[in-house]
Amino acid sequence: MALPSSYFKAHAGSKQEWYQESVHGVLLENFPVRGGFSEIYTSHELYSYKLKECVPHMLAAQGLGTVLRMARRLGPVLGKSVVILGQGQNGLLATRLMAQMCAKQVIAVEPLGYRRAAALRFGATKAVSPEEAAQTIAAATDGKGADIVLEMVGHNQSTINDALEHVACAGIVVAFGVPDDRAYSGFEYSTFFRKNVTLIASVIPDPSVDFPEAVQLIEEGRFSTEGVFTHVLPLAQVQQAFQLASDYADGVVKVVVDFS
Repeated sequence: MALPSSYFKAHAGSKQEWYQESVHGVLLENFPVRGGFSEIYTSHELYSYKLKECVPHMLAAQGLGTVLRMARRLGPVLGKSVVILGQGQNGLLATRLMAQMCAKQVIAVEPLGYRRAAALRFGATKAVSPEEAAQTIAAATDGKGADIVLEMVGHNQSTINDALEHVACAGIVVAFGVPDDRAYSGFEYSTFFRKNVTLIASVIPDPSVDFPEAVQLIEEGRFSTEGVFTHVLPLAQVQQAFQLASDYADGVVKVVVDFS
């Protein structure tokens, strides 16, 4: 298993230098990434985990460890209403995990219809478009808002405010989506303050805890990542793979580039 590439802005083969902080007690001068499309890939042992032969690589090559870290920080969700903004690969995994953790309601919010359909297959109790979200959440929670909102989109400054809109007073918002900007000038601080919201950031799994647990869950069949990979293309079609993902074409969620 490897650290998900969504944390990095740099392109394949580049050197990561922007993150020089202590993560889970380990000082990272550089992330251990030297190009995810290399035939030979070097990584620090802290960020590597040996898979058993019985584990299909397709199922293990997911960001489940990152989602488990988020759930660990979030705590129990039994009997609570959970709204998940975004149903890409991590949003779908979060939907399945919240359902398996026995959340009372799991409401997926996603603009693409085929991903809303996927969310229902992954265990969402409802899947709606952003335009339908406010009314649906209000109806499902007696107008109180959701106990928990997971922002799984990132790369924009608006969905964190959507999360603040949909969360109940004294509720929890989890910032999971990766930001592109250092400062959010449009952040609705007054809403955050007056709703008495708890804001939790969740980034980077603990490889000594979350990786082994993710693999164990997959090995034992207690959590499935199946359904996240929707397309497999050979290396010769790598440009088509990127185009497919960029265009959100043909029901794509995640594309695999096969080196074999």
